Amino acid sequence: MSTRKPTTRNRALRPLAEYLEDRQLLSGVVSGTDIDGDQWVLQLIGPGSLVVAKQPGADGQPAPLNSQTQIKSITIGGLDPQKSRLVGQVTKGPNGDGKVFFQQLEELPSKSQQLSGGNGPLSIAIPDFWLANTTPTGSTGTPDPVAITIPDGVSTLQFGGVDTTVGQVDPPASTAQSDIAAVTLGLPQFGGTRIIIDKSISSSQQVPPSGTSTTPTTIQHGVTFSVSGRLSLFQANEIIGNTDTPPGQFVNQNSKATGFGGTWVISGTSGVAPFLSDPRIQGGLTGQIGNVRIGGNATNFSTLVFDATGTGQAKLTNFSIGGESNNVLLVAPNGARNVVFGRGMDTVDILSHVVNTLTANRGALNSNVYVDRTISKATFGGDVVNTNVLSGYVQNFSNIISTVTGQSSVSAFSPTPQPGAPPIPENAQNAGGMSVLVAGDVTNSVFAASVQPELVTLTGGSTVPQFGTSRNLVLPVGDITAKVEGQIDNSIATPDKPTTAFYANKVDLQRGPVIPPNVPEAPYTGKQPYTFIPGFHHPALAVGKGTAAKIKPNRVGARTPQGPGRS
Repeated sequence: MSTRKPTTRNRALRPLAEYLEDRQLLSGVVSGTDIDGDQWVLQLIGPGSLVVAKQPGADGQPAPLNSQTQIKSITIGGLDPQKSRLVGQVTKGPNGDGKVFFQQLEELPSKSQQLSGGNGPLSIAIPDFWLANTTPTGSTGTPDPVAITIPDGVSTLQFGGVDTTVGQVDPPASTAQSDIAAVTLGLPQFGGTRIIIDKSISSSQQVPPSGTSTTPTTIQHGVTFSVSGRLSLFQANEIIGNTDTPPGQFVNQNSKATGFGGTWVISGTSGVAPFLSDPRIQGGLTGQIGNVRIGGNATNFSTLVFDATGTGQAKLTNFSIGGESNNVLLVAPNGARNVVFGRGMDTVDILSHVVNTLTANRGALNSNVYVDRTISKATFGGDVVNTNVLSGYVQNFSNIISTVTGQSSVSAFSPTPQPGAPPIPENAQNAGGMSVLVAGDVTNSVFAASVQPELVTLTGGSTVPQFGTSRNLVLPVGDITAKVEGQIDNSIATPDKPTTAFYANKVDLQRGPVIPPNVPEAPYTGKQPYTFIPGFHHPALAVGKGTAAKIKPNRVGARTPQGPGRS
């Protein structure tokens, strides 16, 4: 039997491939100075190119980057949706405010060679850069639009916010018109979209009368965040607006409301006017929103989900305002799961197919809730005054969207539309119902489920529903279970039945103590985590050496609730 002679051990050097830790490829670095002396750095990490242009000087040419002038445009292109990331840092100067304003941020659209979508960036993290009008005072000609346009989408867009008060001429010229600062995002190659900002600031101005007119004209400076496909998260610390002259969709709250303005958050189908009509935008089949979180106050704030395909997916999961609400509109044609208010539901309009939970810590004032089917549970921690909550009513959402935006949903966007208040439901239908808890009084307010009211025409020609009369039509399938801690006084809202606020085929009303809800509300305390940014395990160390030491840790969410039922 043969035996195999063992081979001698080979002691020769055998080089092996050395493991390299993850590295961030630095594609482009641009630095400069803003108008008040703040130093800024922008870096594009990963594949792609970056160009920054300042506003032109007296010679008509773009000013040097290191001059104390404003940024006109930031342009990126040639990106990889899994690797390209734009990051930025601002170092506050001795006389600066720590904010750098820019007028435009644009991504050059690029089709993928292998997939059907486009090649947008993975993330943009520029927390101290703000979108605003930076056109120099006295410039001639038509100024460029104030806009962020990313047709191929971005997974996470984090920036300081939008401020329409920057660069305003006060008083405005007699020819001044309303305008919009628009953030328009296509559908990213992978996943949905997240938008994280500090504040959105809309505004309005009074144009002096000209010619034979003696009445000033109101113009609006609005803000829109338009997203194609699913918007996973919209998060802001505060939404600011003008309460004296709000935009036209709140005319039922303020008779001076006029024009298209305020702050809008829209999720919808690409190619559909007025918000997503840009043909370059990569598209989703339907609009859908995961979370809308406003940590502080929200003023002149509208949220809209629409589905041009009719698949029934225009839904919203969580809607949360931690501070005070003042002129808030929510339209969700296929349902809203959780809608919560930390400091009361004041001057709010909600139009939805269904609502799972509706919660307000401090009651409700001058608000309307219209639902096609049911409200699983509505809880108010204080008095309910001049508020209507109607369940089991037919609504035409195409007409609603056309009315509140001030134009047909198939027309091109115009800067001067005339939005109107949300229309009241067309008529009652079966299957309405709700469970209601009120830890306070109910005054001149109505809770109704599948009851057709009497429609009364007022002196001005408007039509309002009148409940509690013998001419109401009570449909056989509609029920309300309610518990009220305080008194019911409906002497103005339902004079025929001044002590009745609940109307349905079956009403189970109890009296007794009600435990108020505990919705997270501003201010928020405790250590807050860094904002998650795709591709960055340590956001504070994202900027490479040789430019700036590190990105300033941006604790976005320090005043923002994490959603219903969490503190």
